[in-house]
Amino acid sequence: MEGIASERKRSAQRAAGERSRSNTRSSRERIAALSLLTALSACASSPAVEGPAPLPPPSVWAVRITPLPPDAGPVESIVAPTAVEAIAGSAAFARDGWVAARGAPLSPRYRIDLLGDDGSRASYWLGAGSHPPRLLCHALCSDWWIAPSNPAREIDATLYKGLPESVYQPLLESLDLR
Repeated sequence: MEGIASERKRSAQRAAGERSRSNTRSSRERIAALSLLTALSACASSPAVEGPAPLPPPSVWAVRITPLPPDAGPVESIVAPTAVEAIAGSAAFARDGWVAARGAPLSPRYRIDLLGDDGSRASYWLGAGSHPPRLLCHALCSDWWIAPSNPAREIDATLYKGLPESVYQPLLESLDLR
């Protein structure tokens, strides 16, 4: 009888140990999942907001590129109609895809001015690096971003748009920037 009781006791102990290991594994899996969700939420964008109205590409006659400090250099202008229309028609300047910057600093590398036939001008600020830098996001977020100008033609640091590679690569090529 003692043999049966002791076998039951050992069996119960084994079952309790397996449950404990299972609970520990389950806890580890929950912690890993929670960590992953936290990291992903750090990269989650702010809610989308409507951006500035772009100039219609056919009305843009020139694009001016101004390098900003610390790499300031000569201002370049693009006036070839095909190149101008390709730049002005870029998804970078579209009204969708903009998000609130949440007070994070934006440090642009270039000012891009789209000059309209009627004297209108739309100015944008192009920057590289995490847009703006956020914990855990710098390695996963887009390399290039764009921000609009405010009415005083200064950077509107309340909005920006992260540019996916499919948008920034052709834009940089058209602007002759590397």
